[in-house]
Amino acid sequence: MNSPILRADPRTRAALSGVAAGLVALAMVSAFLRIASPPLPQPVPVRVDTTLPPPRPPEPPGPVGRAPEAPASTWRPEYGQTSYTVTTNAVAPVLIKAVRPVYPPIAAVNDVKGVVVVQATITEAGRVADARAVQRAGLLTQPAIDAVRQWEFAPGDASGTVVKSLLTVKVKFSRP
Repeated sequence: MNSPILRADPRTRAALSGVAAGLVALAMVSAFLRIASPPLPQPVPVRVDTTLPPPRPPEPPGPVGRAPEAPASTWRPEYGQTSYTVTTNAVAPVLIKAVRPVYPPIAAVNDVKGVVVVQATITEAGRVADARAVQRAGLLTQPAIDAVRQWEFAPGDASGTVVKSLLTVKVKFSRP
């Protein structure tokens, strides 16, 4: 009885005995699992065909003398008709860049018509500022405002001094 384990506290001996019993149980379970469990199936190789299909033959040419027709998905924009007036107490500015307002496709398809009146200020630099609709027409209003905001003018002057001017643009949207 000279072993330090045997001289240890009874609680320590009990804990060591529990650990030893657990290790023996773990060894027995692992041996059982190695014997009783069937082997895992081997993976079956799967072949995936990554080749591309052969190219389609070209479309036969149309009748001679006729131009090819545009595909049905080609969309051509329609535009609103604009007219404008400039109010100033000096020489009127000259329009140098006008952007046409695009008729929204959803409005064109549904035959939505209307007139939008946009008022804006032409700055001393000839740019359009503070554009706002004073007469609205539903979903036609925003395209009209967006187009007018992109307009540019050569600024007018009153006796050598460049002045601001008031711009009023009338945009009419209707199907041709």
